[in-house]
Amino acid sequence: MRFRLNATRCFAFFWRAGIFLLPWQIRYFFETSTAGGSWEQGRISIYLSSIFLLAAAITAWISSRSKIGPPCLIKKPRLFAAGLILLLIPSFLTWSWRASFEWWLEMMSLSVFLWSLVRMRTPLRSVLVWFIISIIPHAFLGLWQFFSGSVSGTKWLGMASQDPLVRGVSVLEIHGQRILRAYGGFPHPNVFGAWLALGNLAALWLAYKAESLKKMAVWIFFLILFTIALFFTFSRGAELGLFFGMSCFFVISFVRHRCLRIQDLTFLIPCVIFLVGAGFYWPLFSSRVEATGRLEELSLRERQVSVQTGFSRFFQHAVIGTGPRTASLAKTSRVPAFQIVPEPHLVWLLILDEIGFLGMIGLVMIFGSLNARLVFSPGMGAFLAALVLFSFVDHYLWSYWSGLSLTFFAFLPAFLAEAPALTG
Repeated sequence: MRFRLNATRCFAFFWRAGIFLLPWQIRYFFETSTAGGSWEQGRISIYLSSIFLLAAAITAWISSRSKIGPPCLIKKPRLFAAGLILLLIPSFLTWSWRASFEWWLEMMSLSVFLWSLVRMRTPLRSVLVWFIISIIPHAFLGLWQFFSGSVSGTKWLGMASQDPLVRGVSVLEIHGQRILRAYGGFPHPNVFGAWLALGNLAALWLAYKAESLKKMAVWIFFLILFTIALFFTFSRGAELGLFFGMSCFFVISFVRHRCLRIQDLTFLIPCVIFLVGAGFYWPLFSSRVEATGRLEELSLRERQVSVQTGFSRFFQHAVIGTGPRTASLAKTSRVPAFQIVPEPHLVWLLILDEIGFLGMIGLVMIFGSLNARLVFSPGMGAFLAALVLFSFVDHYLWSYWSGLSLTFFAFLPAFLAEAPALTG
């Protein structure tokens, strides 16, 4: 009995630590050589955060063995098994077993962690609080990076050095000057911006449900902090995702309550911050909005080529795809030999490229077999709306560990209830 009680306490620590470490890209590579040159997806690695996610799942299994009638994540086991088989087929016929194996490691880490949260009846509110806490150091780090003009890399935090004078670094080019965009501890400003946008929506959700003005003020502070940091990422997709999600949040809230509440005024805060920021940094802001600069035109052209290559790959491998995480290892009619190319900036096309129609059907079957509750609520509507917008402007939701983790958080409200926790 005491052993299970200690396991419950360990679970409470591990799931919090796992969420806090998720934004950090700290990992260990098991091999230094890569297939086809410098190709990150072709190297097997393990993230520090995934170790804590696995530890949370193990301690949840130990502590919940004696409980009667724990909540079940899988509602239809046969449908789940059939979907899993369909999803495994592209993985067995993959272009790179290393890349596909790495994707499965990441997916399994998030899956068992989701199971542990559901198994232990972890309240959604607690998870959202720790999600916000995990983003706070990155928000301050991003502000420091923008105003200092560089990113100091360190392997102990999983951060690469970013010099705005070096080609390939995400910058804004104004009158011959290269201005660094905020990275935080993430691999790209667009990924950082997406996390900040979802963090904003989580803070908005908690402010909406706050029992007092004092508690609401705390979440509004983080809403302000994350919005300022989001501005300096200059990520158009993340900014659009934030405002689209907030719009859905307040439309659903108004429909449900038939009136405006004091919490609805928080919608004005990001609007004011972006207006003020645009006024102070108009040359930088307008360069992203108008997309007329040399780098902006080059970025748009590369995105167009990546989508065209993605469609070419899809038409050749429509049934089973090329295997998870192998879309960047292109070999199509447009690219006749294996070489590293950018993934299409469209998640749905990228998924079809890698797992084909067969794998896509498997994914739908797996999600349909889970005990999910897609209810009509402002918070869930905001999260899913932002996620949908992100999926149409970039690829990180599927191709990066940090993007998969963000997708995981966006769907959490469908599985967790806002109820007292068994874990304290």
